[in-house]
Amino acid sequence: MTGARLREGFSTATLGRTNAPMNVLPQFSHRLHTEWLPAYCKDERRNYDPIGFKATSIKVGEADARDCMLAIDHQVVIDTGGGRFRAAKSSAHEVLFWEGHRTKSPRPITLWLEPVITFAALARLHAMHAWPKESLGMQPPGWAFDLAAYGPETDQPPRILGEVKKSSSELRRLREDLLKLSAGAAPDTFPSNSTKKWDALLAIKPSIVWLVGPNEESYVYAPEFASNGCALQEVTSSALAHGAAYVLQATRQKRRAPEHGR
Repeated sequence: MTGARLREGFSTATLGRTNAPMNVLPQFSHRLHTEWLPAYCKDERRNYDPIGFKATSIKVGEADARDCMLAIDHQVVIDTGGGRFRAAKSSAHEVLFWEGHRTKSPRPITLWLEPVITFAALARLHAMHAWPKESLGMQPPGWAFDLAAYGPETDQPPRILGEVKKSSSELRRLREDLLKLSAGAAPDTFPSNSTKKWDALLAIKPSIVWLVGPNEESYVYAPEFASNGCALQEVTSSALAHGAAYVLQATRQKRRAPEHGR
């Protein structure tokens, strides 16, 4: 992200790890207990006792906590009430909590780390990579991926498809699986979660695939599609930029043009 232009209202002191204030995690925890958890529990569809929340589940890193709060505060994700959030192009709402078994009282509630990281990732796309908030969404159609960035054309696939994993080990396992599939490995030898991502990737044909984990760990790939599959080429984070995704898609469309004309 070095050298990327920050959008208005953001600064390097408030995004990512740069000049990280020491109180970001206490601030995140305070807001969770005083804003997000009460709204979630008091929703008329739930009516849960907040005492069931497990504070030990707050295992979020500083960068993700900070950028999640920025996503909410700058309305990259919109608080629609009842603990539900959505981005402009979302196909579903997201919540920040996971519920335990309903037979237990009070019902156990834990922080759901993947939406925290998803919110943070959207904040980075907007603030660091110049994507308009109106172009960002969560849970794109098919639900194989967690986030997407769209161009203005309604008939075009997402420019970016992003998948979020709550741990580094999960992220690297998915990365390894997708790279092996890219190299021609048989899909039936992989976990269903990985093949679901692969099948969606082949069907949707985004310009960029972004694999995102905790603490800003991520891998960016520019797929090259062919009739018999897809080759994943690792690229730098600069490819996430709004303009870069446009260039990649335009280049790909030019390459396909002769095929359509035959």
